[in-house]
Amino acid sequence: MMAWVSEFEHDIFISYARVDNQIAEGDPEERGWVSLFHRYLDVELSKKVGRMKVATIWRDTRQIRGNQLFDQTIRDAVRSSAVFLALDSPGYLSSEYCQQELECFYEKAQKEPAGLAAAGDYRIYHLLLNDIPVSEWPKQFARTSGFPFY
Repeated sequence: MMAWVSEFEHDIFISYARVDNQIAEGDPEERGWVSLFHRYLDVELSKKVGRMKVATIWRDTRQIRGNQLFDQTIRDAVRSSAVFLALDSPGYLSSEYCQQELECFYEKAQKEPAGLAAAGDYRIYHLLLNDIPVSEWPKQFARTSGFPFY
């Protein structure tokens, strides 16, 4: 499946901390917040363009151990994505893995013809799952105000 944005394999890369997708014990749906967000985002994008499954969204659903190196599959997905969605939280900020994803996208986007901004919009979307002070934001979010989801 090709991305909506023709120069990329994926339209959106969702970067998140595993802790933010945990489910409460006994939850009959067994779907974490990130999984539901991904599903609803896919539906809303389909409505926006008028066809189902047009935009491609990539999210790592594998279990990653804390001692694993930055996986080539994830690095490739980051590099082949048009937009980066960072689901920021205390877990996200403390995850070295999430910071590597963010830095990888930031560096690659700067080298692309569109750069970090396309048509005046920053290609890194900073979705705040918690009220995190601006002073704690990674440098890649510095030029935005973010989108509160708390």
